[in-house]
Amino acid sequence: MNILHEKSSCCRGKIRRFGERRRQCGVCHRTWSVWQKKRGAKPKRLANNLLFKYLDNRCCPLRNPSQNVRMRKALEAFNQKEKWGDIPSGKLIAIADAMVQRTNKKVFTPYYILLKNSLSNKAVIVPPILLAGTEDSFGWQTAFNQLPWGVRSRIVALVCDGRTALVYLAQKRGWLVQRCHFHLRARISNYTSSFYLSRHPEVAQKVNGLVTIVLNNKDKEEVDKALGELESYRIALFSTGLRKVISGFVKNYNDYRTYLNHPELNLPTTTNSAESLISAIREVQHRARGFRSINSLETWIVGLLKYRKYQTCNGKYQQN
Repeated sequence: MNILHEKSSCCRGKIRRFGERRRQCGVCHRTWSVWQKKRGAKPKRLANNLLFKYLDNRCCPLRNPSQNVRMRKALEAFNQKEKWGDIPSGKLIAIADAMVQRTNKKVFTPYYILLKNSLSNKAVIVPPILLAGTEDSFGWQTAFNQLPWGVRSRIVALVCDGRTALVYLAQKRGWLVQRCHFHLRARISNYTSSFYLSRHPEVAQKVNGLVTIVLNNKDKEEVDKALGELESYRIALFSTGLRKVISGFVKNYNDYRTYLNHPELNLPTTTNSAESLISAIREVQHRARGFRSINSLETWIVGLLKYRKYQTCNGKYQQN
């Protein structure tokens, strides 16, 4: 068997060894390198530890530009590699909230949805959707339509802050609605306070006492009596805003008592789990000194949500 030796590409001459990593042509004596190394500095390892400390709020704002670049690369690699949390089995409860964000002189709204079942106190975070403009009905329809059909068909209840778009969407799809108690208290406190230095603390004490009876009492007669007193008390109030809040509460009080009427679902009475998530995003934004572009905003939101995967969401179980 004849052995064929490799010839030089320039003169087709015999090739000689010219050191460990170079070769030489036997005719024109031209030399070249073999197994060439990549030029430049060796790439540094991804700064995953720095990224996780930053997302955990255990790291101060970075002032070194090289650290910012390294953490940005680590964030992009983490978003590509990390998967979203697994959707729980059984009947699902959706907790929904949105965050209006102004970036690069434009308004965008990320829509957040968390899903949990009645047996767990952890809600899985599903991929958010980021749309231009403020929170509206189209945005919420788009956010829920992106969920797989098998997941949407298992949703039986929606916990929200009482936005008209969310309530209408839940009624259209046959879901139970549990309105947030915290948002109701906050709306009342906008017009009256029980603080002793406020102008009319007795008004706040009276309204909050009647509202508490309606929210927590399981006796229908006592609830109807409290609603009647609240309605008659509303007429005598001077604050137009407070009268409007009480009127809406009396009209839709059943939506605040869904957790009592369906104790088997173990519904939470607030959207605090979603609010806590939004607060964490605000904190990252504050330490990052804002997001300069919509891509940066979306990248950081996805990174934080994938890092957390789940959010604690305790239900308020009431036995009959």
